Amino acid sequence: MGTRATHWTVRLNARNRSVFFAVLFVVLAFYLAERGAAPLEWILLGVNLLIYPWVALFRARAARHQVRAELQNLLFDGFLFGIWVAYWGFPLWITFSVFTAVTLNQVVFESLRGLWHSLLALAAGAAIGLAIAGAHFRPDTSLPVSMLCIVGLTAYLWNFAYAAFTRGVALQDSRRQLEAQLTEITTLQEQLQDQASRDPLTGLYNRRHLEDRLADELNSCRRDGLPLTLVMVDIDQFKLVNDTYGHPTGDAILRELAGLLARRSGPRDVVFRYGGEEFLMMLPGVSLADAQARAEELRVECEATRVAVDDATITTTLSFGIANYPEHDLRSDALVELADRALYAAKVNGRNRIEFAEPGPTRG
Repeated sequence: MGTRATHWTVRLNARNRSVFFAVLFVVLAFYLAERGAAPLEWILLGVNLLIYPWVALFRARAARHQVRAELQNLLFDGFLFGIWVAYWGFPLWITFSVFTAVTLNQVVFESLRGLWHSLLALAAGAAIGLAIAGAHFRPDTSLPVSMLCIVGLTAYLWNFAYAAFTRGVALQDSRRQLEAQLTEITTLQEQLQDQASRDPLTGLYNRRHLEDRLADELNSCRRDGLPLTLVMVDIDQFKLVNDTYGHPTGDAILRELAGLLARRSGPRDVVFRYGGEEFLMMLPGVSLADAQARAEELRVECEATRVAVDDATITTTLSFGIANYPEHDLRSDALVELADRALYAAKVNGRNRIEFAEPGPTRG
């Protein structure tokens, strides 16, 4: 198994703790020298400030819940410093520096609740320190020690602010990356949705998309007082073309017709491959007369087109069935059915022609 990643909270506090404790050791070395501290006091302080930070880091890393373990480490920091400042009689600048660092760390990760936690930890440690050394108050420190406290605390705060800044920059970068990924995912979803709505052979919208789109367009035209015309288009004798020249040739003719219908479409028009060799043109805002004129142009153009296949030349013709709202029906399924019936009539009546749906609504 791979090494478990260290939580950013643990890494941040380990860096802050090691920096602050190292600076504090330098400050307190002057203070202990001035006091003429015993060797045991030097040893214990060295263990606390130089060795303990590594123990705290390893403990948090090994814990099952790293953040919880690190918050416990912060409280133990305060507890140990409470012992020391009480043992020394609460020297003012040392106490202030320790109090500021301990409470700041806790508030950053636990808000105001962290302030009370840190105060309790300091108070618990101070109680131990008072029990060891007795109650005494020695707030004065020498000028060098006071100045070192000020410099050390300032450096720590700068380090803390810089860490917060870099963390904020990293979060902004992560947010930008997430936004870019979200945009990419949204684009891919839209592309997939569009692909699912299109016929793979011709690139036109498929019948499934027609069912979703037609009802919306009818409602829009009804609201705006505009007509909507459906033109069903079918290639005459297409089965004969497939049987004679093969399906690849038939597919080429379907693509050619799809391109022709798309090129002759207006801005609001939508062309669908309805199924097999049948296509449907949805023409919002187009009257029956205008739809007839456009269908006639398509019929004539297709009849005049010659498609070369090997040594043969193929000509095809088109049949059209037209239905219209409000002339024939309002319901989308009924309007499609009427256009299909009109197309069937065009086939029955000789092909290569245009037929209109019978006026009046369908029943049932």
